[in-house]
Amino acid sequence: MAVVTNPTVATPTASDLALVGQFAIVAASCSYAIGAVYARRFMATMRPMSIAMGQVLVGLVVSASLAAAIERPMVNGLRPEAILSVVWLGVLGSGVALLIFYRLLANWGATRTHSVTYLLPPVGVILGIVLGTALIIAGVALVNARQGVRRLLGRTDPPPPEPADP
Repeated sequence: MAVVTNPTVATPTASDLALVGQFAIVAASCSYAIGAVYARRFMATMRPMSIAMGQVLVGLVVSASLAAAIERPMVNGLRPEAILSVVWLGVLGSGVALLIFYRLLANWGATRTHSVTYLLPPVGVILGIVLGTALIIAGVALVNARQGVRRLLGRTDPPPPEPADP
């Protein structure tokens, strides 16, 4: 595995810390796979909502403790938009995603559920290309529009400058 992640392992260089990061990624991938098999085998009797809620709550306690110790939010102040964004990401980004994941795990099994993750990169790239291209074309059209779009949006052309007095 060391040769696959860093072919220059025989001749160490100053970038040996990159090897630590690469091993961390491999360990995270193994943990992801082992976790799904474990959840399928030992948590089959539990409801997916309970598992997802427990995982999000444990993550909240760990990350909130670390954030309070490292970031010192009481000194810097808590802004409402920061709290809203954390809640939004916790509920939708993690909570709903984990609920779907554990439902799929209960119904499909670990192998089929994880095979869905192979679709994420190509779908993301295709959506990025299609939506990115559409946004670029719309932006260029909006910038180059003379009258129609500006009137539609309630904008008017600025009045011409008045001539200067001699």
